Amino acid sequence: VVYKSYKRRGEENAVQIINDDASVCSLAGMSLAGDPKKSQIFWTPYVAHSINLVVKSICNPTKKDANVVKSCSWIKEHENDIKNIRNFVVNHQNALAIFNKYSN
Repeated sequence: VVYKSYKRRGEENAVQIINDDASVCSLAGMSLAGDPKKSQIFWTPYVAHSINLVVKSICNPTKKDANVVKSCSWIKEHENDIKNIRNFVVNHQNALAIFNKYSN
């Protein structure tokens, strides 16, 4: 899919590939951007999924993550506040409209 999209838009028009972090997408992006004939292309994985995984690890750390998570413990303290703000914005049309206006 990544390669077909790349070819459809024209090789000369491609400068960056941004894709999902799913392993199959990551492999496709890396293989296309890693081709020496296509060295002008920058591969950028979509980071939202990665950030989500980091926050989940901080909020529910394993023993393995304990040392790293300790320095980010302040995030856990704000977890409920963050969820409440998100729910408020998503569930109130005016707040959602303001968010959408400035986030695009």
